[in-house]
Amino acid sequence: MDMPPKLQAALEELMLPQSSKNLAEQAKVVSDRYRFQQRTGDSLLSRPDEAVAYALVRMPATFGAVFDALEQTLARTDPTAFRTLLDVGAGTGAATCAAVQLLSFQRIVCLERADAMRRIGQNLLSKSEIRPLPTWKNEDLTRGLHTEKADLVIASYMLNELAEQNRITALLSLWQATQKMLLIVEPGTPEGFRQIMRYRSVLLENGAFLIAPCPHHEPCPLSDEDWCHFSSRIARTKNHRRLKNAVLGYEDEKFCYLAASKTPVSSPVARILRPVRIYPGHVHLTLCKPDGHAACVPVSKKDKDLYKKAKKAKWGSSF
Repeated sequence: MDMPPKLQAALEELMLPQSSKNLAEQAKVVSDRYRFQQRTGDSLLSRPDEAVAYALVRMPATFGAVFDALEQTLARTDPTAFRTLLDVGAGTGAATCAAVQLLSFQRIVCLERADAMRRIGQNLLSKSEIRPLPTWKNEDLTRGLHTEKADLVIASYMLNELAEQNRITALLSLWQATQKMLLIVEPGTPEGFRQIMRYRSVLLENGAFLIAPCPHHEPCPLSDEDWCHFSSRIARTKNHRRLKNAVLGYEDEKFCYLAASKTPVSSPVARILRPVRIYPGHVHLTLCKPDGHAACVPVSKKDKDLYKKAKKAKWGSSF
C-alpha cells in the first residue's frame, strides 16, 4: 500500500531546501545507526536534517508495514469499534497515516519525544488529508503512560529502540493504555520475531486475547531456525531511489507484528505464513492453524472453489 498522494507530495517537499548529497549522507548515517548501534533507549537522532533524511527513506516503508498489519488484523475484529487512536513513538506519523486509511477516528494522539522528529510529523500530517489532525505530545514511554488511553494503541518500530531491560515495562504501559486493541510492529528479522514472542507471552499472562497473526494461544509451532514475518511492497519515487542509491522502483519491507485484544474476538482461522506457491494443478500454502500447528497444505485443482481461493490468497492473509 502506497502513501496517499498529498502525504507523498508533502514528504517530497522536505527535500526542496536541502542538498540531495547531504540528505543521502545523512540517510546512510541514520540507517547505520538504527541497524548497528546498541540499543540504550536514547533517541537515535536529534538534528533536523537527520529527521528529514529518516522521514524520506523510512516513512513509506513504515506506512506500508503498519497498513498491511492493521488490514490483516481488522479482518478478525469490528472496525467500527475504534474511535480513538494513540500512536506511541509516532516519529513521522506514518502509523497514524496508515491507520486513518482503514479506520475513522474521533480523536488521535501522537506521542514522540524527539523534537526534530515531532516537528517533521506535525508538518507532514498538517498538509495531508488526515482528519482529525492529531494532538502531538512530548512523552517518554520509558517513564510510563499516565494520562493517555485509546481504543487502539499502535507502537511501530519503537520497542526495539529501547534498552532490552526496559522493553517489558514499556509493553505493560502500552497494554495499560489500551482500551480495546494493541498493535505492535517490529522489523521482520529473527531478532524482531524473538522480541514479538516475548511480548506475546507477557500479554497472554496479562489476560490478552490474540487477534493476529496468531490464530491460537498455543506455543508458536515454528522451529528455532524459523521466524514468522510478512512483507509489504513499497513503490519508490525517483528521490527515494536517489537517497537510498537504489535501482529498483520498489522495495519489500519485511515486518513482524502482534495484535492483542482486551476482549475475545471472532473464531480463529489459519494464517498464511509464506508466499503462496502456485504449480500446475495445485497450490501450496504454508499455514499456521487454529489447533496450534503449522504445515504446508497442498490445494488441488480438483477442489475447485478452494483452489480458486488459494490462487488469489496472499502471504499474511487468513485462509
